[in-house]
Amino acid sequence: MLPLLILTLLAIPAALAESVWINCAQNPAFDVQAAKTSSLACDSFCVTYEYAYWKSGTLDCRCSNSPVPIQDMVGTTNLGGSCPSDRYNERKISSQYGTFLQCLSATNGMVNPQVFDGIPTVAACWDKCASVGPTTYASYKASGQLECSCFNSFTGTPTNCGAGNTYVWQYGPNVVVSGVARRRRAVAAAAQKALAEQLAPHCPLGLSACRVSPEMLDHASYECINPLAELESCGGCVFGEMGTGNATGVDCTALPGTSRTGVMCLGGRCRAWQCENGYALVDGACVVSN
Repeated sequence: MLPLLILTLLAIPAALAESVWINCAQNPAFDVQAAKTSSLACDSFCVTYEYAYWKSGTLDCRCSNSPVPIQDMVGTTNLGGSCPSDRYNERKISSQYGTFLQCLSATNGMVNPQVFDGIPTVAACWDKCASVGPTTYASYKASGQLECSCFNSFTGTPTNCGAGNTYVWQYGPNVVVSGVARRRRAVAAAAQKALAEQLAPHCPLGLSACRVSPEMLDHASYECINPLAELESCGGCVFGEMGTGNATGVDCTALPGTSRTGVMCLGGRCRAWQCENGYALVDGACVVSN
């Protein structure tokens, strides 16, 4: 039942699946492949993977858990955010840096950047910038190796995103990627709720699900009782009710001075009519006699 529920939730309309543009790629490796009519549809198809690749010229969608190597990125001839029809748009399904802003012609527009060399991937650059601040912006440029910069402000006009240019992303939890994050959280929460409902004790109306002993705390170890009339669990559950743990019941047969055959549970209260030697019956209870 749970796998079916999870699969159903994963079929949420594609509008919830959004991702972050990274760059353009020529022929990316992939784990699965399908024809999709839009980049958004490709994102939704690849939601269980780390990366989605979509080419508008052929409507080819590819999913992978591995990014395109830096040396295989081919750039674009526009201001960024999309690729020519003969190239694949590389997009990260989920990231803290969720908005591509623009490309810069040089890095000198960055104010007090923290620069890191040898960062293996663009997504790793985002994670690095998130860990040191988080800083407002993350950027990279490929010049033999990836150069990652983290900074809080910059100047400079946008330029086409080609070789040697600097690509800039903005940090933020409420950016486009949040749609996928919400979707994943919804799937996990729904699965957890379904599991809890499946394991939850079920008793007929008017009965309580009581643990059978203080040690047996799992959901399989309970019995349904009527706390208004149960002699050995009067007024509630002696060892606690499932889901709450509150021990509110009383074993009427264990009350001091009360005869085991001379007591009953009435309306959730123990009512005695016969007491042992040395005890006297007072208002339905056995008390020590003088």
